[in-house]
Amino acid sequence: MPARSTNFFELEPNASPIANVYAQDAGDGAEPGECFMEHDLRKTMRQLTSASTGASESLWRSRLSHVALVLILTTLAANCLLISPPPLEGYSGAIEWSSGSLLRPLLEILSLGGVFPTARGVEIKQIAFHFLAVGGFGLLAARALISGLIPPARRAGKGVWAAGQACLIMWVLISAASAWWSGEPRLSLGQAALFGAGLGWALFIGWTIEGRDVPRLLWGYVWIAVATAGVCVWYYYERNPYHRPGMPIGNPSTLAAAVLPAGLIAFVTLIGGVWDRIRRRAPLQWATLWGSALALPLPILCLRLADSRGAYVGGLAGVAAILFLAARTRLRRFMFWAVMVSIAVAGWYFSTATQDVAMARGATVRFRLYTWRYAAELWSHRPISGLGAGSFARFAGALSIRDRMLDPAAFAGEVIAHAHNELFEVLAEIGLIGGVTYVAGLLATLAAAGVMLRSNLSRSRRWLLLGLVGGVVAVLVDSLFGVGLRLPGLPPVFYALLGTLWAACRATSRLQSADLRAHAAMRGTLLRRYGVSVLAATAAIVGGWLAARNAAGLADEMRAITTLAAAGQDDPTAYSQARAATLRAAGLLLDPVRVLLARERAVRCDFELARIAWERARSAERDAAARDAALRQCRRAYESAWAMNRAAPTIGRMPAAAARCAEWIGALLRPTDPTAARDWG
Repeated sequence: MPARSTNFFELEPNASPIANVYAQDAGDGAEPGECFMEHDLRKTMRQLTSASTGASESLWRSRLSHVALVLILTTLAANCLLISPPPLEGYSGAIEWSSGSLLRPLLEILSLGGVFPTARGVEIKQIAFHFLAVGGFGLLAARALISGLIPPARRAGKGVWAAGQACLIMWVLISAASAWWSGEPRLSLGQAALFGAGLGWALFIGWTIEGRDVPRLLWGYVWIAVATAGVCVWYYYERNPYHRPGMPIGNPSTLAAAVLPAGLIAFVTLIGGVWDRIRRRAPLQWATLWGSALALPLPILCLRLADSRGAYVGGLAGVAAILFLAARTRLRRFMFWAVMVSIAVAGWYFSTATQDVAMARGATVRFRLYTWRYAAELWSHRPISGLGAGSFARFAGALSIRDRMLDPAAFAGEVIAHAHNELFEVLAEIGLIGGVTYVAGLLATLAAAGVMLRSNLSRSRRWLLLGLVGGVVAVLVDSLFGVGLRLPGLPPVFYALLGTLWAACRATSRLQSADLRAHAAMRGTLLRRYGVSVLAATAAIVGGWLAARNAAGLADEMRAITTLAAAGQDDPTAYSQARAATLRAAGLLLDPVRVLLARERAVRCDFELARIAWERARSAERDAAARDAALRQCRRAYESAWAMNRAAPTIGRMPAAAARCAEWIGALLRPTDPTAARDWG
């Protein structure tokens, strides 16, 4: 019997003529001598197996998307509503609680009964976000393991939005790499970890949420924002109507930025539904219209009470972006100039009708102008690589000495923590290479959103996604005038919206051609499945470890503050306990500003311990043991003051503390070593 040819499509002499003709023309795996029925049966079995595998993966993707949806909404609710107020503290001017107040027990529930008080009352948001984001990383690992992140029939990995993700990942990596040249690697790595937590949260949402769950996620966020605005309005009118409200987010500007996208989404869906009814005779979707109408008033009132100028400008920018994307191509140029003229007219109105462009807060406007200039000056020192992530708070104070003397009203605090412009702060800290990747990632995402909105979407879905894009633009513009993206409260909201936009883009990505689809599973096995799964699982482990350390640091920080507040003037035990707690906090916290403040608090404890020891040694001049203990304590305070001065030259007036410690050391050495005493004196 002749051997079978190894070429499947080579004619065989012993095969039937009709089988040879079929084998010659098929080109799809038919073997010579195989009849039509056998080949069709084999082909059908392959298709059924492939369809069964695809259906199984699709089912698991859908289930993971549902679990992720619950996790995301839980995180957003915890981030927006939970509070952690310090014990026995409240806002100045607050009205006393009434006996039948319902708001008070509600706030006790939101504060979890006061089980975890923190220094500023909002750190519980960061703790909840970090721990729940770890669960998101775990779901991302499972999603990658099941189907390699994307169905093999899609070209999602080749979209512009995927390039935006790559740029933002590079931004985080550059922030971490800046530890090599920042001079304070601990601060740079902590800031990079905070950036990485936010971006990882967005990546988890973008790759895990399926297209059908995008509307559920957005409407869930809208109603969480409505609840947040409701707590804000209620607290303002019952408890503290004399100040701009920040409850329950903390800062009024951050509160406004967190609620603003929800207002835009509700506004756009309401207007879009009415517009489609008028222009296209489309049937009214009463549930969507009523939901939008009910969700709109509280965010608007909250924005009005918070009175954040950055949020106002961001809202205008978001509306302009929505109109620009919704318009036809030939109308966009006209709309651009119309928006520019509207901005000019609005500025003229405020300047002439109210005679106060700063809206009665001129000092804060001047402070922002100062910080922008400081960021530009710091960027000029290292325009390419920057001074290192987390370095703005270290060096900005040195540039403010002259301005503090000439305009003290503009500087409310001792520490200039942020530049009040996210882009300027990024450029000052990680230079042009970091700034370009940051801007490129965001622009690529917005460009992909524009492409997505031109795809085959239903009218209701298109209006909803227009509101999403407008909300992202609004928060980005608001970040050019504030510090919300560096404080607890706003980052989970912004990165959740960014990830939802990525998920919507992924759901509308193009189909692959048949030849690429056939080998997609082979190409993506190592990278998309096992590689990404290992990376996501590693991120979950490292993220959980960092989240636990940061939570412990916040607890130590609060313990140190409480101990110092209760310490007597000459209580060395209390100062020693506070020093130990604040040093532990400085080694555990992630936020660079909090780390610097913890170090400054430790120096103050050292200084007070040195003062107490020096006074005891002076009162007992013949006690050599007391004098030696005082010398050790004064030297430790002197060295810690200069170390703090090298890290942040203008935080805490460290040269003055070091000079006073040197005087004490000289006085203690004078009876036994006059030469050394003169050197110190």
